Amino acid sequence: METGCIFDNHRGIYMGEAIIELAESYGWENKYPEDNTPDSESYWENVDAAEYYLNKNIAEEGYAFGYGECGDFMYMPISWWDEE
Repeated sequence: METGCIFDNHRGIYMGEAIIELAESYGWENKYPEDNTPDSESYWENVDAAEYYLNKNIAEEGYAFGYGECGDFMYMPISWWDEE
């Protein structure tokens, strides 16, 4: 997988929907599909679960998904995160 920005911060609160969809495309079984929108009570918990899945099951060794300083959702080497 290429490193860099996966989803830029212009998505605002809707970025979580894209992260959830990305994790689902890689086989994540969303236990709470009703919490896929910002209006849902557990939306951010669901987004966190999707990010956790991506990091545990998709990220290559030495790489991680996460939010960069400017709010973009990134896939970068762990050394890059340490520099942030």
